[in-house]
Amino acid sequence: MELSGKVVVVTGASSGIGLAVAQAFAREGCRVAIGARREDRLAAVRRQFEADGTEVLTLVTDVRREADARALVKVAHERWGTVDILVNNAGYATSKPFLDTSAVEVQDLMETNYMGAVYATKAALEPMMQQRSGHIFNIASVVAKVPAPHLAAYSASKAALDSLSTAMRAELSRYGIQVTAVYPSITRTEFYNNTGFDNRARRAAHLFAQEPETVARAVVRAARRPRAEVYPLFGTRLLPVVRAVFAPLVRLGLKGLARVYR
Repeated sequence: MELSGKVVVVTGASSGIGLAVAQAFAREGCRVAIGARREDRLAAVRRQFEADGTEVLTLVTDVRREADARALVKVAHERWGTVDILVNNAGYATSKPFLDTSAVEVQDLMETNYMGAVYATKAALEPMMQQRSGHIFNIASVVAKVPAPHLAAYSASKAALDSLSTAMRAELSRYGIQVTAVYPSITRTEFYNNTGFDNRARRAAHLFAQEPETVARAVVRAARRPRAEVYPLFGTRLLPVVRAVFAPLVRLGLKGLARVYR
């Protein structure tokens, strides 16, 4: 697929994976619409893109509000007449025992990580259905496949996004709309710096951490050559198989992992 000139909407794109994805598509000659909650960061990102000669628009967007998610898609469609690619990246995580996680915190995670993607996808499907083409990327996580201790609520929100991707892929294929789920492992973003790992676990995690640009390159490759699932870190594709085949060992390993948190 030729990407130059395509209209790409990315949520949660003022930093981390979202920003790296937006930059990667911009380098391909795409027109990029970026949504995020922090106006100051969005302004800095817009200046950076404009300095590079990229067609960009930014909009303060809290994907927990359906009106905000719809507005981001709408302004992109009104400006450029189409929406070709949607990247549902907005999300965050909290690292704490489930016992210490309030129901309000769980609800907010689901509203951001799952319902935010639902709202943006519903909005983007309107122009995509009219043009009988489009590509939706849902940035999930490897914990959607193998949930992690002290990330129970986050894992659940990403598992919901994983299931949504699988069902939508089957439903939308006849309309020429692709759906890709992306499963990053530990990525060096703000969340990585604020995890509840102790020093020993952090050093071990560092060995498997990837850069946001690694995820971005994988997303762009999948935009060119669509595929159902993308695992940016080599080897993590085996995690669902390992969980299914060696379930008792996986459970034992997760118990051990739970002990190395502060």
